[in-house]
Amino acid sequence: MKQMANLLSRQVFVLIGNNNTGKTSFQRHLLAYLCDQPYQKLPTGRTWDVVHQDAPRRFEKIFLANRSFQEKRSEWGPIDDYVNGALDQDADVTILSSHADKGSLQDIQRMFELPIARGYNVSVIFFSNAFGTAEQDISASHHWNERLVINNPPVKTQETQQEKIQNQLWRRAIEFSNLLMRRAIAW
Repeated sequence: MKQMANLLSRQVFVLIGNNNTGKTSFQRHLLAYLCDQPYQKLPTGRTWDVVHQDAPRRFEKIFLANRSFQEKRSEWGPIDDYVNGALDQDADVTILSSHADKGSLQDIQRMFELPIARGYNVSVIFFSNAFGTAEQDISASHHWNERLVINNPPVKTQETQQEKIQNQLWRRAIEFSNLLMRRAIAW
């Protein structure tokens, strides 16, 4: 475990959304921007060194799930093992990911409870293209430290649709990365 600062703020962000909301692409863009690690197919569940020139020294490592827990349950095991394993990586920022369907509600509950019990601030991130009743219920059912909504509106179907979606998510990842770096100054 690294030497603790006199004032420590540990952050967990839980990305919520079903398939095709942008969770994985968003994390891929975070990894490219903050860690200078461009990937098409992301390695899952690991910690990365933050190397961005504007990142404060207190923001050294980020854990990215890169896939929703439900997609990797057979590989990652029980939810408590997954969450505790992510937190044991000792990253300054931990990003977990979950689907929003009814079958995922207990997983989300544990993604909230376990970090809180270990002294983390736990925030939730939704995507505007998939902020329906299930996501609203998840938002209201927990005392999240913060709720963020990534503006990711649907793009009209055309030849460049995927490129436009990726550009949109790239811009949101840069905005979120810059927010993290500004906040890390005070950690």
